[in-house]
Amino acid sequence: MDKPNKEASFDKGLTAQVRGDFGSAIAIFERVIEEHPTSAAAYHQMGRCHMKLGAFDEALKCIETAVRLGPDRTAARLDLGMLYLAMERIPKAKAQFIRALSRSEGNVKAMAGLGIAHYHDRDFGRAIAQFQDACALNPSNFACHLYLAKIHVALKNPPGVREEALKSAAICHGLIRMRSEQPEGYFFLAETFVLQQETKAALQNYLIAKDFSPEGVMHFFAFGLHYTLVEN
Repeated sequence: MDKPNKEASFDKGLTAQVRGDFGSAIAIFERVIEEHPTSAAAYHQMGRCHMKLGAFDEALKCIETAVRLGPDRTAARLDLGMLYLAMERIPKAKAQFIRALSRSEGNVKAMAGLGIAHYHDRDFGRAIAQFQDACALNPSNFACHLYLAKIHVALKNPPGVREEALKSAAICHGLIRMRSEQPEGYFFLAETFVLQQETKAALQNYLIAKDFSPEGVMHFFAFGLHYTLVEN
């Protein structure tokens, strides 16, 4: 396959991916890799498709390969870190976020990911510092506000819970206005209602998220975060 054909096939894979046809996208990226086995980009995007389908083991193989082939691919490291978080491999997740920050000091996604890793370790002081620094660079990062609210729950600080949950909810409403047919905005909005103990509103939004989700798919990655509809 010559370079123009490779790029055309890769672009077709990206188009299928954006369309939500992840199975077709995977098949296209597999064909690219057959001809170009060192294509870190193809492995990365194929891994992202597996992430979208909840196939974590396959996603992990692809994205670990992408990072091995392209160690400077910060986006791949961030996805790998989030995969490790989803699989509860916290030390490995931290290593990826720290490596990403060593190359890109102000990377908000890496800062947020490291904060989430600290949250899972219950190292709330470091988590708060990461989230606050990330919010200073990008106040519209709903994940940072969501996890700050979770920390305030753990610290039994209701005013802090409400303040951060409302900030996260406002951002989620904006995401829903832009992409009303996507499930993730409703899911994370529901999470903010759970934190505020508004059960009815949470349930309504969980159900909307489920209605908009592809049939049979219950595990998702959206905005860099893993979430599941199985328990809701």
